[in-house]
Amino acid sequence: MATHHTPKRPVKSITTTFAIIESISEKGPSGVVELANEIGLSQSTVHSHLSTLVSMGYLIQEDDKYWLGLRFLEHGGSARQGLDFYDAARKELDELCERIDAAIWLHAEEYGRGVIIDHLNRADMVGTREGRVGWRFYLHSTAGGKAILANFSKEDVDAIVDEYGLPRFTDQTITTRDALYSELETIREQGYAINDEETSEGIYSIGAPILYDGEVRGAVSVSDAAHRMRKTSVREEILDALLDTTNQIELRLKYG
Repeated sequence: MATHHTPKRPVKSITTTFAIIESISEKGPSGVVELANEIGLSQSTVHSHLSTLVSMGYLIQEDDKYWLGLRFLEHGGSARQGLDFYDAARKELDELCERIDAAIWLHAEEYGRGVIIDHLNRADMVGTREGRVGWRFYLHSTAGGKAILANFSKEDVDAIVDEYGLPRFTDQTITTRDALYSELETIREQGYAINDEETSEGIYSIGAPILYDGEVRGAVSVSDAAHRMRKTSVREEILDALLDTTNQIELRLKYG
């Protein structure tokens, strides 16, 4: 698990630039005034950063609004290709999509948060902001996240909880360490994780880790309406297909 290291002398111009980028990514097309108010800097400083980013092709400007340019897509694609399990997972996820009628997610962990690496969605689940590639999420409240956490040491889990806490998203979300430790032990024993309306009401997910060379590389999860997934026959069919998929990904990692 990668950990944050706070530099002794952070470069202020870099932190400002990325504060602008992250604000636009979070809120969408933004103007100088709203960005200056959001970040707490002068309009002239923000405008200088924006103009530089536009000149480098990282932002697009139209009238008085700025938004992210497609150069970020190139860097995101390079980052994803650097994951050893991504290529191994692509074909298997396509085959899983042929077997089941549900939303499929490929997850990784970075700096104690989950990251969506890829997804194959049913038409009625496409377009949710939380479902986009690159979206970061809390590990303790998702099936894929818990499948990853279950394969971390207790020290690593403690470090993640210390940094991010256990925020509540629904009445079903785990919010205490004891409950989380108990859940992770169950996941280790059974080999998969359940998210029963813990992140979003009405949504049920099953997640399984991708393990290779003694470490957890990521996870695959499947989501659908809770009322459908609670049916034993549906849940068992999806679980069998999911475990077959992660097993095949692990074999591809091992043998190429």
